[in-house]
Amino acid sequence: MTPPRRAAGEEPGRGWYSSAAEAVAQLGSRLFVRADQLLRAGLTAAKQGQLSGIMFWAALIGICGAITGVGFRAAVRLVPSLRQAAQRQAANQLNANQFSLATLQSSLETSLRQLRTDYLDMLLMHGPPVSILQQDDLLEALGRLVEQGKVRMAGLSADIPVIEKTFAERPPVLTAAQFPVNLSNIAFTTQTAQQKEMFLVANHPFGGPTGVAASRERIAKLAKSPELSAELREKLANDDPQLLLELIFNVILDGTGISAVIPAMMQPAHIRANVQAIENCRFTSEELAEIRTALAS
Repeated sequence: MTPPRRAAGEEPGRGWYSSAAEAVAQLGSRLFVRADQLLRAGLTAAKQGQLSGIMFWAALIGICGAITGVGFRAAVRLVPSLRQAAQRQAANQLNANQFSLATLQSSLETSLRQLRTDYLDMLLMHGPPVSILQQDDLLEALGRLVEQGKVRMAGLSADIPVIEKTFAERPPVLTAAQFPVNLSNIAFTTQTAQQKEMFLVANHPFGGPTGVAASRERIAKLAKSPELSAELREKLANDDPQLLLELIFNVILDGTGISAVIPAMMQPAHIRANVQAIENCRFTSEELAEIRTALAS
């Protein structure tokens, strides 16, 4: 079983598979290579230390989209291994001036070769310091890569303080951003909603290993909150296990300017449940806005 495909011209959906298969399709681009080739090439490159930290998220987002073309079991088996190997490589590079022109160029060339493509849909710098926004030589180099067609979108994956500064300064070349969003910091979506010309991706929607329990506690409190309507409180009091997924994903995606969310998925059943939560949400946009307001207060 694979996630549903949409016909050309049909409105793209939101959620985990939007990050490449659909959101990138809005830009008129294509997936890098056949999904099985991409997964195997990326896994081999990461394990051999040839897929750099600066390129990791570009490769991973391509893989997330390419999962639409492979079986769930193969995807779930390969992606965690790639993620772990690439994270180890990224950690090594942080000690070796990762955000330099030389590293950018070598990373790009290596990743294009390993992924067997002539361009990347998205290139994100992973974990840069806020000083990256003043690194004009690197930003100019990224701009040239976009102009040359080697990269469709350039941006960064960082914690919220760096993203906030990016929003404030808005270097023109940075048109994509990835950052953690969950119920504990949902107030940040008031800022993301104002970013009309950026492609925004939320990760860590459950808030880490202890986040699921904390999220359930927050929802239980909301179900008793006089700030919410009686009808909405009744919905929140439901014991359906899908409720947690529906609320978290859609409160992050609906009306916030965020185009995609990347949750952890360790089993095929997780993928099916996540897609269902995006496509069949019990909450209206108005109710989701009401929940966000209550969580942020």
